[in-house]
Amino acid sequence: MTQVTAFQSDMILTCPACNTRYSVDPNSLVPNGRAVRCTKCGNTWTERPPGDMPRMVEQPYQAPSQSGGAAADDDDDDVEVPSIEEMTVKAERPLFRPRTARGPVRKPPPKPQRSWGALIAWGSFAAVLIAVVASTVLLRGMIMNMWPPATQLYQLVGLGAPKVQPLQFGDPVAAWEVDGNTNVIVVTGMITNITDATQPVPKLRGSLLDARDPPRELFTWTFDPPTQHLDAGATMNYATRVPNPPAATRRVLVAQEAVPDAGG
Repeated sequence: MTQVTAFQSDMILTCPACNTRYSVDPNSLVPNGRAVRCTKCGNTWTERPPGDMPRMVEQPYQAPSQSGGAAADDDDDDVEVPSIEEMTVKAERPLFRPRTARGPVRKPPPKPQRSWGALIAWGSFAAVLIAVVASTVLLRGMIMNMWPPATQLYQLVGLGAPKVQPLQFGDPVAAWEVDGNTNVIVVTGMITNITDATQPVPKLRGSLLDARDPPRELFTWTFDPPTQHLDAGATMNYATRVPNPPAATRRVLVAQEAVPDAGG
């Protein structure tokens, strides 16, 4: 009669299909192994007992006692290997949980803290840059006069030379007169065509100003020039009269009347 010594510690059983691991009793696999099925993926395979499993040993023959029954049948010495239907390896909790397709959940990286010093520095740099660009555009006439090669640079960026008025107005002269019982201001001046072509002369606009700084307009009027066209390089004189001017009048200004834009 043979006897198998029980193996006390569990063994690790790994599914060859999905790598799910289970802890099982190795005594359930003796002597020749048995068919098992993975409860996770349903794969079946034959699992053998471990190599260090204790071997069967021969026991000395003992005569049956007088009170005992017949000896056990020799067929009981063989351990029947159960079928897959009779035995399924179960594990309440696998040793290692397989990873899912989604993978581990990652925490979002912390938001960087704002650096007010850097924001102030960039804001100051932007303000200085805007001021430099604005000065370069607004003062381009003076810059080109002081450094003529700058004219080509301005033309490359589409600015070119500032628009020059073809008619140049001299400082008007105002004289007070009395015509009967009426006070009159007589305004005289001259206009010069500074271009090389004949220029049209528009209506003229006069203004009476007070002594404030900046001055305030007290009275305005328009009048026609002596001629409608002025030859290249020519100069013409004009004269206009303003009856009953405001008593606070201290200055006189004469310029060409503003012409509205075609699209306005």
